[in-house]
Amino acid sequence: MQTIKFFILSILSIVVLSCSSSKIVQKEINQQFTDFTVDFDFKTKSVDSALNSLINLPVRQREESLVSYMSKGWMPSYNFQFKEVSYTYKNNSGKKYKIRFWVTPDYLSIGNDDDFVRMPLTPQAAQLLADQFHCALPTTKMVDEIYKKVCN
Repeated sequence: MQTIKFFILSILSIVVLSCSSSKIVQKEINQQFTDFTVDFDFKTKSVDSALNSLINLPVRQREESLVSYMSKGWMPSYNFQFKEVSYTYKNNSGKKYKIRFWVTPDYLSIGNDDDFVRMPLTPQAAQLLADQFHCALPTTKMVDEIYKKVCN
């Protein structure tokens, strides 16, 4: 059985973050995301004030602000705790592949561990975040497998 690893960013219209990793790569991912949170301090900004400042903006400006917040690490820590999803894929010729990828346990949010809100994004903003985190958007098959894993 062949193993295929993916770098995935499960950001749907309502965003889910994920990345493929082994334990070594997971450590590197944690260090990368820690770097985002060190330089940017949102402790004085509440989610309510952020949402109030975004509510009347055109979609494009709102999305730019949300991407900026998330890129700078203003997200709850659980957004950086990846969980493995794996399954066996059998192609038309009968060859089996073990597929493994990692996802966060919830949709992307802005805020911190105590004060956050899940944020829907346009596909364009989701792709921009995926690129910034060196990840990719999920395929329909991946979303189906994530759903199956959660329901079992």
